[in-house]
Amino acid sequence: MSYSLPENEDDRLETLRRLHIYGTSPERKFDQITDATRSALGTKYAAVNLIFADRQWTKAACGIDMEEAPREDSFCARAVASGDMLVIEDLSADEEFSENLFVTEPPHLRFYAGAPLIVEGAALGTLCVFDEEPRSLTKADRELPEDLAGTTAELLEARLQNYQVRYLRAVLEQVDEPVSIVGSDPDNLTDMEVTWVNLSYAMSAPEGETPVGKSPWIFRELEEGSQARSEVQSALRESCRLRGETRTTRPASRSRSGGESRLGNGGDSPNGKSQVPPRRPGEMPHVVAWLLAPVRDEKGQVTHWVTVHRDITDQKIREEELEHKATRDPLTGSRAHPFAANRECRRSAMDACVEQCIFRR
Repeated sequence: MSYSLPENEDDRLETLRRLHIYGTSPERKFDQITDATRSALGTKYAAVNLIFADRQWTKAACGIDMEEAPREDSFCARAVASGDMLVIEDLSADEEFSENLFVTEPPHLRFYAGAPLIVEGAALGTLCVFDEEPRSLTKADRELPEDLAGTTAELLEARLQNYQVRYLRAVLEQVDEPVSIVGSDPDNLTDMEVTWVNLSYAMSAPEGETPVGKSPWIFRELEEGSQARSEVQSALRESCRLRGETRTTRPASRSRSGGESRLGNGGDSPNGKSQVPPRRPGEMPHVVAWLLAPVRDEKGQVTHWVTVHRDITDQKIREEELEHKATRDPLTGSRAHPFAANRECRRSAMDACVEQCIFRR
């Protein structure tokens, strides 16, 4: 091996692996960048090259047909090792590259300039220009490939996030509970924007609403100054997971299976011990338990948020009924004496145990 390695070589190669870009087809955005760079600097060739463990692979090239080259023959490998822009005005006079095959054989290159593509703190490759005649670059000339290299790196970073989201979607699509993905890392509740939902979430959304592009409905109606809203805001700022409940009296909507789904907008109680909302004519009380959790990349940075929610109305109704039995006289409905209440509670618990034993047999 006759080339230097950057200090973060292992991390750099891992980032390249997660890109899943090697061997992919040409893409218009990368082609446009190489064409613009070549035209602006007046060189004959331009390329986007990525440096893998033992080879240079070309994602986009303009003016020349390129695909792969050994890493030891790559001019870009030196720029990747240094992490800085590399300009060689005359390759035939350069001690390292004067005997390089691209110099001694067609296309007989003489000039090279490459700006590193920095993604997650590592130089993955370069946006480079090269020519058959020696030349130099002014300070203004150097700024252009550096700026366009930054744009190219942003495309690669977006590819990383998109691949992560596609993988996440494939997994979450199999979940029966309503799930949404909130894009980026919002600082507060009003900045939350749903970028994807599974079918269960779409069926749970308010009637006639398209969920994508809006904040999650389970948070949207939280009152200003409420404990729930404050806790959601804190979770977003501190990048930590949060569980809570949203309560509503909105009429039931159709579920994924075609039955009724007791989900909707309304009041809130994140750690709630409050009563189930009073029943109104034609409406049912609904209680939705939810989880808000950050999604992090390999560096620990939050890239997205996920929400999962579940209708627990029936559970809350059963709890309310049990509490009623435990605290009310079964004949008069008035609040029972503590001893009587405890006796009734013990009787209900015993009946439940007997019933469970019978059905287990």
